[in-house]
Parts: sequence; C-alpha cells; structure tokens
Amino acid sequence: MLKRSKTDDEIELAAAGTGAVLVVNDDRDACELIARLLEASGYSATRVNDLDAVTDSLADGPYQAIIIDSLSLGVTAAFKLLDEIRGGGPDVRHVAVVILAATDTNRLFAYQSGADGFAVRPIHASELLDTVRTVLSRDPDERVEYRRAQLMGGATTA
Repeated sequence: MLKRSKTDDEIELAAAGTGAVLVVNDDRDACELIARLLEASGYSATRVNDLDAVTDSLADGPYQAIIIDSLSLGVTAAFKLLDEIRGGGPDVRHVAVVILAATDTNRLFAYQSGADGFAVRPIHASELLDTVRTVLSRDPDERVEYRRAQLMGGATTA
C-alpha cells in the first residue's frame, strides 16, 4: 500500500494541510493507515469501510477531499462512487476526489470520470500527501481545467 522511504522520517509535517478528508476503503487497516497519515499532517480524516455508508458520511460533511481506494473496492465500484459524487448535490459535486489504484491503466478514465487526482500503489506517504495538497490547492474551476489537460496528454502527476 504505502511505501516507506529512508527520508520519510525526515519529512517535516509542519507544512501540514488543513481540511476534512473522507477516506473510503473497505480494508480497515489500509483505511486507518491513510487516515492516520492525513491526521498527522493536519487534516481531519473520516474513515468509511462500507460503501453503503458513504452517502451518509457525505451528508455529514463538508469535506474538502475524498480519497477512494480502488484496490480494495475494485475499479468498477470506485468509478461508480465517483459518478455518484459528481452527480450529487452542490455540497458534494465540487469536492476534490483522489483515486488510488493498483495500476496506471485507468488513469485517463479516472480524469474523464471527474477525478481530480490519481495515484498508483505502492505510493510513498509523502507522495500521497503531496497529491492531496496539490488537489486541494486548486479551486473547482482549476480542477476542471487540470482534468482536461490530463485528457489532452498533460502532466501525469496528482
């Protein structure tokens, strides 16, 4: 899931993020690991291990970002959830969404479906945090433009 590099202990978490992040992963241990990493970096993290509970959790928001782990959920379930988010009400529709996947195969489809960030496992903790920070640094209009750029062959990070 997450890879630990030799420099991870040296990463200064003072450049911490802020905001609420919903972590969706049916593997409780993986979900907990991601949530704790986010919390150690200044985010508040809500853990959801059951896809049926995602809608209720979204209603409890607001969230600045949602991380959907497609490895445990399966890519079909992850993209179905992304479709539900993008088709949701105004409080949910514009939330930044990061997809974690096992391979790069569905990167373009993720951006086409409305993902704002995409990361491939295994991923270093610092890379995941950078992806979340980068996605959150863009306003909704910038995220739309970024997705378009990805579909047109732009950069492949975040």
